[in-house]
Amino acid sequence: MVGPEIRIFENLVLEKVKKLCKFTPKPNFNLTRNEHQALLRLQQNRNMVIKPCDKGGGIVLLDTDQYKHKIRLMLGVPEHYSKANSGWQREVKKTIQEVSLKAYNDGLICEKEYTYLNPMTTRVPILYGLPKVHKSETDPPFRPIVSTVGSVTEPLSKYVETFLKTRVVQLPAYVKDTGHIISTLEGASFNPDREFLVTMDIEALYTNIPQHEAWQAVRQIFDKEARNHAISLDVSRFLPRVIIECLILKGRMPCLAIFYRALSGHIRHGEVGVSEDLIQMGKTRI
Repeated sequence: MVGPEIRIFENLVLEKVKKLCKFTPKPNFNLTRNEHQALLRLQQNRNMVIKPCDKGGGIVLLDTDQYKHKIRLMLGVPEHYSKANSGWQREVKKTIQEVSLKAYNDGLICEKEYTYLNPMTTRVPILYGLPKVHKSETDPPFRPIVSTVGSVTEPLSKYVETFLKTRVVQLPAYVKDTGHIISTLEGASFNPDREFLVTMDIEALYTNIPQHEAWQAVRQIFDKEARNHAISLDVSRFLPRVIIECLILKGRMPCLAIFYRALSGHIRHGEVGVSEDLIQMGKTRI
């Protein structure tokens, strides 16, 4: 129960915030009136799509018809995508409610977690493409991105990610960033006659990793931790079930007024896809 002292402190803080908001000066725009109007005209131009580059921080102006054509080409790969019905969001919400309610009744999650996993209002996730101009300036391929901010699966993705991200750093092949690999190699010794330093790149990584194999890799980690009593057996079963039932089998996204389902890989959506893919890669021996 909140005491009167806390209430008084809260009211004082709110009053201070109101005063600060009241006297906050208006921001000074660094654009002229003509420049601002020109940007508005570009934004309202339906014959043009404006997207950031996949890398480098640049801005790309694309012909709308060309942009839609490339998106359709991506969605036309039967191994990666299939059309879905328009009622998918109700299915996802129902599945999340059923799984999370069972977890709550079994004592695996608390009431606050259950409420968090079942938001009252949601928006439909949107698929779009970021042009890879570093590969081609005249005809760049797209990196598919699904914006799931505010979607029905966003809270669940963030919840699962809190468990996965701590496992990613434990993988033997984990590399945090460029600085990490440089510091690692500085302490390594190589025999130039017998050893070579090589690098590799995976084409369309996030759409090519098999979903069920990634899920199995995650499940193996949780099963191992359950056997070692690092986590409970119930939790080790609950989390993979959440991933497979709510985030993979029920995952959908609309594009060009049509709903699609991703059949393979993860399209950088939400929070959970990247960690799950990294776990899958970390479990793969080359």
